Amino acid sequence: MARVGFNRCPPVTAHFHSSAVARKALLVTGVTMGIIQGARAAVTAIPILYRWNFFKKYPKTMWSLAALPGVAVVAVVISSLDEHPITSRSRLMFVDEATEMELSAQEEMNLVSSFNAKIVPDKHPLHAMVEPVALNLIHVVGREYRNWRLVVVDSPETVNAMVLPAGTIFVFSGLLNQTETLSELAGVLAHEIAHVVSRHGAETVGVDVLLRVVWDIAHSVLYTFSVNLPMIADISGRTLDAAAPLLGSRPYSRMLESEADEIGIYMMAAVCIRNYFLLYLQIV
Repeated sequence: MARVGFNRCPPVTAHFHSSAVARKALLVTGVTMGIIQGARAAVTAIPILYRWNFFKKYPKTMWSLAALPGVAVVAVVISSLDEHPITSRSRLMFVDEATEMELSAQEEMNLVSSFNAKIVPDKHPLHAMVEPVALNLIHVVGREYRNWRLVVVDSPETVNAMVLPAGTIFVFSGLLNQTETLSELAGVLAHEIAHVVSRHGAETVGVDVLLRVVWDIAHSVLYTFSVNLPMIADISGRTLDAAAPLLGSRPYSRMLESEADEIGIYMMAAVCIRNYFLLYLQIV
């Protein structure tokens, strides 16, 4: 089937902007996790009978100690709260943009090193086919938002495309072989660029850290209060580990994917509106 391309669009004046982040949140989180692990080890080392007698004698003190990790987590969450620049959704951002760019640069070096022999030059037909699609979407987001760069990899067995946080767009020829029109390719790239605009990678890091802290607190509570029932504590701990991805990371990941779909559709619509407007100007 013939591929349908896009016309080039002029830069627009409205752009997406990065948001402020809590730069000290990672340090606070590390200290919090260290305190939790230390407290857990200390409580586990205390003889069971002494632990139970202490709990009966000083119940308020024990509950206060148990509440300290929760208070620490709440403090970290409040210090790391951020608002999505497009959807206004509240989110946690533990990684600042400078660190995110450093991680992105390292990932780009690894990818370029892995596929160096298969990266096509800028004048290659595959690169020329993908470039106008990427440019249209970049015009919607804003050229100055990132240091945008297109890398096309001639790898028919790889059906994939990705956009790194720093703005490098990787498109593999296997994906080009699977898409019947450039509109389909644009949909994939719009979704991936939406992840970058939303800084979903950095957000995922923050959520993973928070979930690890939450599960650690839950384990600590189980170990602390399972005085004479170690078998039940072990079963409960294993059940908690098995349920962690089902209750935490997987639903959150799907939410981020849905958000990227919505923003990607908006970007596609913006490209179409501008292209129709340019076509109208050419006709009149």
